[in-house]
This record gives sequence, C-alpha cells and structure tokens, in this order.
Amino acid sequence: MLKRFVIAICILALAICSVYAYDNTPPDNPLYFGTCFLTVDTDELGEVTIYFPLSYQSGYFSWDGSTLRNVSNSSITWYYRSDTDYYVRWSAFSEATYRYPNGNYWTTDDLTITDIISTNVQLIEQMEYNVTTDSILTYIIIFLLGVIVLILFMKKF
Repeated sequence: MLKRFVIAICILALAICSVYAYDNTPPDNPLYFGTCFLTVDTDELGEVTIYFPLSYQSGYFSWDGSTLRNVSNSSITWYYRSDTDYYVRWSAFSEATYRYPNGNYWTTDDLTITDIISTNVQLIEQMEYNVTTDSILTYIIIFLLGVIVLILFMKKF
C-alpha cells in the first residue's frame, strides 16, 4: 500500500513538472562568446543565429509555437552576421523585423520565425505565475521527503 502511494505521488510529480526544453548547444564558431543566442529558422533568411547580451536571457521573449515576440516594454535591436550583415529588431510587444543594406540605403522587412532550433534564452511559453516550475519541483521533493519521514516515525511508534 505504501509503495503504491509513493510511486503514485512520484509519477504525479513528474507529470506536473515536465517541461519542454530547447536544445541549448551553442553555435559552431560563435560570433560572440558569453552571450545569449537564438538559432531560428525563418521564411525570409533560412536558418540564422541572433546574439544578445546576457541581460536579455530571461523575461523578454514569448514563443507560442509559431510566433516569437518581445514581451518587454522596450525595443530590442541586435545583430547577426552571414554573407550580409543584418540587424534584427523587436519593438515592444511585437514580432521581429530585420534591416539589411540595399545599395546606399537600409531596407526593413518582417522576419517570420517558424521554428526555434537552439537557444539559451528562457522563453515564456505560457502565462507565468508567482511560483515557477523550478520551485514547484523543490516543494514537491520537500513534501515527499516530509511524508516519508512522517511514515517512518509512525512505524517506529
């Protein structure tokens, strides 16, 4: 009976706390070291890697499975390099655009991100609450250890 109870609680804890994690393997020959990066697939440019300062690692980007948005109250403009230098920009609460040189001028177009391949940026994928999944897992482990200790004390007396 006790084994079944403990196994059921462990399975429930794993089911509640399971989250989808993105590959966080850094790109080969990164342009910058010690930065955040997003390697994404786009309709317009193919696969690109965008670099950000570490201050943008958490709380800035929302991904709903089809759209990457800036959910902060400020614009984010950063850089990536391929054969041509590009600047990628997210205005506050918007989707990405990119700028590229076109003769003597810069042209701006929408950037449609279709998939996130690899990143070390923490993406917001659902409404966040005061208790994060990391802290919930800690509370569940502490609760389970408390139940086990309580059961051991009850068996002793």
